[in-house]
Amino acid sequence: MMYTENMLSPSGKQDPRSIGYITFEEPDKVFSYTADGRDELNSRDVQEIIEQITEYRDSPQMWSI
Repeated sequence: MMYTENMLSPSGKQDPRSIGYITFEEPDKVFSYTADGRDELNSRDVQEIIEQITEYRDSPQMWSI
């Protein structure tokens, strides 16, 4: 599944393609997914996104400045 920056941004709620948002209470351990839009993610998709976010978080060299 491909996610655009607009879909993942806080303003994504205004986008009809919004799929909701993920709230992190404790990185890699406690998080919640809130569906907010026409479509919603299944648990497998949420886990995939968490893994992608974790990879970026753990690899600062991937961050663009």
